[in-house]
Amino acid sequence: MSRVAQAADAGDALVAEINAMLADRLAALDAAEYRTRVMLSTGLPSVRYGLELIDASKAAFGMRGRIVPLAGLLVTCAGWSYVMAAMTAEALANMTAVATGVPAARAVVPWGLAVLLLVYVLTCRGPKLFERVGEWLGPGMLVVASLLIAATVARFGARTVVAGELAPEQLYTPDR
Repeated sequence: MSRVAQAADAGDALVAEINAMLADRLAALDAAEYRTRVMLSTGLPSVRYGLELIDASKAAFGMRGRIVPLAGLLVTCAGWSYVMAAMTAEALANMTAVATGVPAARAVVPWGLAVLLLVYVLTCRGPKLFERVGEWLGPGMLVVASLLIAATVARFGARTVVAGELAPEQLYTPDR
């Protein structure tokens, strides 16, 4: 038997063992706890078999009740999107401060608004524009990262950069 087949058998055995353990524990639960446990147990098949968690949660919440995890997913995604926009604006403001001398605190709000406007335009234009932008975004990020690394090495020297020990007055920003 190949290693792949052995791993698949071991995974199936683990799923069966977890299901049996859950069945024993669920027998002693009340209805509210039962729904919560069933909803949480949908995560394993979702990952193992590629089911969407929202579809898998129909068993716990029913057709209308699946809105509960869907709303949680949407709120989480929206919050994470704003966190990423804020981090991007902060990075762009720091790069602007280094390049132009404008304080990063003054540049972060305009960059934040620009990032939100860009995301809004991309979203309104649809998925085809996402695909076209995505083809250029990855290589573009590699180019920017390479330029930043080259500028850092040119300014401080390779030995200092590899050691990672700069004096506080040599740092680009006081973020540390």
